[in-house]
Amino acid sequence: MKKIVLLALVSLATVMSYAQKVATTSVESLQKGKSSGSYVFSMPADVTAAEVDGVKNYYKQYFTVMMDDKKHELTVTLIKNDEMSTRVINRLMTSLEVRDFSIAGKEMSFDDMFDQYLK
Repeated sequence: MKKIVLLALVSLATVMSYAQKVATTSVESLQKGKSSGSYVFSMPADVTAAEVDGVKNYYKQYFTVMMDDKKHELTVTLIKNDEMSTRVINRLMTSLEVRDFSIAGKEMSFDDMFDQYLK
């Protein structure tokens, strides 16, 4: 019986460790970002500035990244406001383990967000 309980707990812990992180933004913020080239995302509490600093240099030819650890806000400012640079935001988010985006209370993938709000 102990082995079954332990196996169930380990399985649950494994599933929870693969839980997807969700970044939040608004339609208005995406519209402003589309014209200005600067996007602001509210990040999950477990994404830290140190994590962002560890990955942001891979994308410096596309955009600059600033993380406000107190507000948990990630600001992405495109160097060139074009489709390619905007799509690379998805790579940044994936490297931070963010797979979905919450916009106006609706969760969606980056591709759906891009098609609806960023094209």
